[in-house]
Amino acid sequence: VLRRGQNVGTVESRKKTSKQLAEMMVGMAVGDIERREQGVGEPPAIFEISGLSRDRETQFSTPLRDISVVARAGEVLGIAGIAGNGQDEFMEALTGEWRASSAAMITVDSHQIGTAGPARRRQFGIGFVPEERNGHAAVTSMTLADNALLTGHSLNNVVRRGVIERAQMMQMAGEIASEFDVRLPEDNPLASSLSGGNLQKFVVGREIIKRPRVFIVSQPTWGVDVGAALFIRRAMLELAAEGSAVIMISQDLEEIFAISHRIAVLYDGSLSEPVVAADVTPESIGLLMGGSHSMDEART
Repeated sequence: VLRRGQNVGTVESRKKTSKQLAEMMVGMAVGDIERREQGVGEPPAIFEISGLSRDRETQFSTPLRDISVVARAGEVLGIAGIAGNGQDEFMEALTGEWRASSAAMITVDSHQIGTAGPARRRQFGIGFVPEERNGHAAVTSMTLADNALLTGHSLNNVVRRGVIERAQMMQMAGEIASEFDVRLPEDNPLASSLSGGNLQKFVVGREIIKRPRVFIVSQPTWGVDVGAALFIRRAMLELAAEGSAVIMISQDLEEIFAISHRIAVLYDGSLSEPVVAADVTPESIGLLMGGSHSMDEART
């Protein structure tokens, strides 16, 4: 097992569990994630999509078909699905990179934002992290402080009267790195110098540190190590526990069931009605991701 360029041990695979190997890889105990169950009664709706449709724009894209769903305070809403079933198109609609035909199709705290772009949506307390961290969530040729400024310019008086306060910008980047355990090769390095896991922790932390009202993330732990994945999942659960709504698009069923309070499935551009995670099994959701049966049949 290698950790930070050092051989930390050689073991016989049959005598170690995957959890024990993971702990050797990250150098710390890997405990189970504790998902706080919601109390009695339905939490208030924060983010709502009503009748959202999107035409096929290229031969490779997937049209979205009359999607309606509500994300509630204090929950992680997991959107499961196999790649190519509309995840990219849905994420663009959620973030404002693609704008709906009507403002009323998407609301946050009753504010109609369906036709608003990403910057305007951030003003309503929405944070988001796209699937591709290199070039989309982060500009790899820029420093971490510059990347922090991209979405965090409204925080900590980083920009005053149109002038960037470099000291405040550096402090903000340092706070993100410290709070989210981002391991840096030097002070304020280029984003390209970070490992995939550390860069992912940074771009997720850049959004969560603002304590958004709604946090939307696609494939949050794609291609990262087990330690970074655990850290990111815990951070999302903590944000939900504070009362935010978290919407997570993921192909990883283990991840979906680990932290989601409710689960919906995106298949061929259509979104199923969300169900309580405890009422379904990974096997039934997996079948639904393949289009084999309805959500009613997926319930245990």
